[in-house]
Amino acid sequence: MTGFPRDGDRPIRILHVLWRLSDTGGIPQVVRHLVRGLDKERFEVHVCTARASFEQDDVGKILDRDRFHELGVKGRPSATERLAAAARLARVVVRVRPDIVHLHSGITWLAVPATLSPFRRPRWIVEIHDSPLSGQSSSANLAVERFVLRRRATGVVVHSRSVGADVVETTGVESERICRIPIGFPALEPHDGQRGRQWRARHGVPPEAALVCSIGRLVTSKNPDLFVDVAESVINGSDDTVFVLAGDGPERRRLEERARRTPLHGRLKIVGSEPDVPGLLAASDVFLSTSRYEGFGMAILEAMAAGIPVVATDVGAVSELVEDGVTGWLAAPDDRQSLAILVSRLLEDPNTRTRLGLAGRRAAADRFSLARMVTGYADLYARRPAASPVDAHH
Repeated sequence: MTGFPRDGDRPIRILHVLWRLSDTGGIPQVVRHLVRGLDKERFEVHVCTARASFEQDDVGKILDRDRFHELGVKGRPSATERLAAAARLARVVVRVRPDIVHLHSGITWLAVPATLSPFRRPRWIVEIHDSPLSGQSSSANLAVERFVLRRRATGVVVHSRSVGADVVETTGVESERICRIPIGFPALEPHDGQRGRQWRARHGVPPEAALVCSIGRLVTSKNPDLFVDVAESVINGSDDTVFVLAGDGPERRRLEERARRTPLHGRLKIVGSEPDVPGLLAASDVFLSTSRYEGFGMAILEAMAAGIPVVATDVGAVSELVEDGVTGWLAAPDDRQSLAILVSRLLEDPNTRTRLGLAGRRAAADRFSLARMVTGYADLYARRPAASPVDAHH
């Protein structure tokens, strides 16, 4: 028995468990959109984070404090600290008495004591944001995830077909238990030329220059070195192109040093975390993704929603977002020459840029809307445990 509420009873109570409800990042943004978007008469949403929130997270603006729970994990926790945090989560589950515990990638280890609790057992959902084959998770975390999936989880959520197929292959979970809900993105205003000009002025980009941007964490899986390689190739054959890499991470300092050593004369800019992403996109002519792996591709979707044509490596779930030749262009992973050629062609052809950008914007609005994502989760939460999961994409 799960204690699932009967029709007409109180709202379905959901407890999300994640590392931190930060103001950036794919997992926190999904949870924030659900807190805001789910029907409050049907659902009562609680959030439990391993780490404490930061001031800039503004958790109080989206969630009542009595529905927000923190476990106090700091830094890189020891085994003893992990066990203590897991015990605290078990107590939160007993106190909140959720109908559904929704676990997000990287945090499943916290839930093991709670899954073994002798008290009233909720329904378990594990949301897997990255493929188990991607190298994004440790072998220990993957082992725990398999344990929870096989013992207690009645539902598995993925955002792309590629991740779903890898979960089936590596965990043995039946494909019928997997629900695919593509991440949704809020509608953006049409291209704002004034905002784009203001962004360029703040960052010293000439109004007449072509601008190629990328947005994402500066980590090896995003392959930012390939972005710099492509920038060198394109800029060497162009007099007025600027490349902007927006993001932060462990690779930033090394990339900045590399940029200083290149003869690009300020035409490659590494701007760090960008608070005005819509402004950067409005200033841009092409979005370039050079990742070695993408479980979904939030930044690509954001560029599409802004009407910016995309050139990307065909990895992970990217081809589920970008239709080659229709909403953007795809190239093989690590193919510097092809990426440079495709970027150069787009910069030279404003008509094709407009065609691809408009098609990408329509695809983002039709297939990846925020409303569609929230509805997919609402249907999943309201479904009886015995019901068969469906692909919320359709």
